[in-house]
Amino acid sequence: VIIILGAEPVANFFNEPRVEGILYWTSAVPLLKGLINVGTVDFTKHLDFHKRFIFDVTVRFAGTVSTLVLAIVLRDYWALVYGSILRVILQVIVSYVLSDFRPRLCLAETRRVFGFSAWLLIHNISMCLYNQTPVVVIGRFFDAQNLAFFNIAKEFVNLTSNQFAAQIRTALFPGISKMQDDPRR
Repeated sequence: VIIILGAEPVANFFNEPRVEGILYWTSAVPLLKGLINVGTVDFTKHLDFHKRFIFDVTVRFAGTVSTLVLAIVLRDYWALVYGSILRVILQVIVSYVLSDFRPRLCLAETRRVFGFSAWLLIHNISMCLYNQTPVVVIGRFFDAQNLAFFNIAKEFVNLTSNQFAAQIRTALFPGISKMQDDPRR
């Protein structure tokens, strides 16, 4: 809803009318991500790296191939938009194929989950502001080519540290989750 409501003001801010349509379509991504089977969390929690690998690689490979095919067929930036939506749809499908868990609506733990999620939301918003402020400034005052160069340089600089940290998180989070009921440990 926030993305849809912000589509027109963002397009006006960047003085780029095409952004509005892109934002309307990409607003489907978080909605679709909410449909991913939460049972996939168990792959990491129970150190089932085989399923985690299959889930990640299948979605990335199929998402990349489908986006490339769309780019060849459409020869337009819309291929990236449609590709990102298709990738999330693939995540939803593969999540239900690989996990036997079938979610159901239950509000019994709402307070406990919201208590944790509220802090996580605050953290995510602050990290988004921290990471995206330079992008907004460059996008506002410079052209798309300069923004693209900035984003490529930023990705290149962060590549090594992100990959290193991802490997540590992959091993660390399941270990911590196994100790959650034993605070002393």
